Amino acid sequence: MGRPRKVSDQAITEAALEVILQDSVADLTLERVATVVGVTAPALVQRFGSRRRLLVSVLEQLADGIRLEPAERGQRQLDTLERNLLALAEPMANPRAAGNFLAFITHTLAVGESRDHVSKLMQRLRYSMTRALQEAIDDGELRPATRCAELASLTQGVFWASLLEWGSSQTLDRTLAQNLAQNLHSLWAPYRAAE
Repeated sequence: MGRPRKVSDQAITEAALEVILQDSVADLTLERVATVVGVTAPALVQRFGSRRRLLVSVLEQLADGIRLEPAERGQRQLDTLERNLLALAEPMANPRAAGNFLAFITHTLAVGESRDHVSKLMQRLRYSMTRALQEAIDDGELRPATRCAELASLTQGVFWASLLEWGSSQTLDRTLAQNLAQNLHSLWAPYRAAE
C-alpha cells in the first residue's frame, strides 16, 4: 500500500485550471502545477501520466461540475437560470481569464480524446439548460409553444458568444455579468409569456 496522498486530484485539476485562467494553456506545465499545489512534478507524472492527461482531467472535472441549481419555491425559473449561468462565467470575469479559457477549449478541440470531453461538457450544459427552460414553460414564464431544446442551444450559444465578445472587447464598458445578462434577456424576450 502506497503513502496517502497529501493533495487530491480535484485540488490538482483546480490548480491546473487556475494556471490556465491566469497564464494560458500554453504555460501549463506539470512543474508549474506542482509548484502551485506543493508537490513534485514526478508525483504529478505518476498520478496523471502526462500534461495531456491532466488537461483531460480538467475537462472531466468541468463537465462533472456542471450543476445548474433548480429554482427555489417562489423564484422565477429564468432568473435562476441566469444566476446559474453568471456563476459558471464568474471564474472568467476578467478579459485575460476569458480569453485563456476560450483558448483552452479551442486547444482541447484539436486533440481527439479531449474533443469527447469538450462534447460531454457542452452536452451537460445544454441538458441542464433544457431542463430549466422546460420548467420555465411549465411555470408559465415562457410561451407553451417554445421549443425547449432549440432555445437551450441558442442559450448555450449566447453564453459562449458573450464570453468571446466581452473577452475581446477593447472598451470594457460593462462587466462580463452585465454583458451576459443583457444578451440572455435579449434572447429570451420573444419567448416570454405575456405578463
